[in-house]
Amino acid sequence: MQRYTVLNKSYLILLLLVLSSCVKEDKRFESIDASVSGVDFVNRLVPTTDLNIFNYLYFFNGGGVASGDINGDGLPDLVFTANQF
Repeated sequence: MQRYTVLNKSYLILLLLVLSSCVKEDKRFESIDASVSGVDFVNRLVPTTDLNIFNYLYFFNGGGVASGDINGDGLPDLVFTANQF
C-alpha cells in the first residue's frame, strides 16, 4: 500500500510541475503597421518552371534583413534582401 502512496505523490508533484510551467510570457515583438513604421517590404515569390521548390530546394527560405548604422548618422539603418525581383 505504501508503494502506491509514493507513486501517487510522485504523480502529484509531476502534475504540479507541469501546470506551474504553463505561464504565458509577455510579447517580445509587436506588429506595427507599415504606415506607422515607414517600412513596407514584402518578399514576393513567383515560382516559374526554372525556379521552383523542385529545382531549387531553398526557394521558400526567404531573404534577409540587417540592421546597422551604414551612413554614420547614429540611427539604425535597415537593409532588406529578397529572393526575386
